[in-house]
Amino acid sequence: GTLGNSFIGSLDGNGFTITGLFIDRPGEGQAGLFGWISFGAELTGLRLEAVDISGGSLAGGLVVTNFGGTVQNSHVAGSVSGNEIAGGLVARNLSGTVQGSSATGEVSGGDSVGGLVGINWSTIRDSGSDMEIEDDPPSTPGRPQNAGKQFSGTVSITGSGMFNGVRDTGAVDSLRLPGA
Repeated sequence: GTLGNSFIGSLDGNGFTITGLFIDRPGEGQAGLFGWISFGAELTGLRLEAVDISGGSLAGGLVVTNFGGTVQNSHVAGSVSGNEIAGGLVARNLSGTVQGSSATGEVSGGDSVGGLVGINWSTIRDSGSDMEIEDDPPSTPGRPQNAGKQFSGTVSITGSGMFNGVRDTGAVDSLRLPGA
């Protein structure tokens, strides 16, 4: 979905697992199982295993943009990559809640990359990741290596976000400081 056409319903995974989700949209703006979820949306107990998601500017394993919804007790395992912002579970958590959720595998992106959430401006509780984080592409032409880029095992950029019980055990790879 998009901002004007977001998911606003409820979906319970009911103990089932989606295995082998493959999305190859490197030239598109976003890639993830859900594009946008908005106020009132609830995603509960969703499990995605062996995902292979490649997107344009935004990529999230489960959700690209959480704009007021709730993602709870959900898990993504696999590979997520985007050109700019990427998150193993959610690319952008703008005014939503992520709780009791996790991500494992690897995630890569160009500017803001987080194992669980790429950019967070809201609430994350009792969640975490075990993701390998990679700088991809390793540099942007015309600017020093990793200048202005943000990387983290859990969340790369946080504005007025709140964290409670958040953990990460992933590694950050392929980072080179300017002049190094």
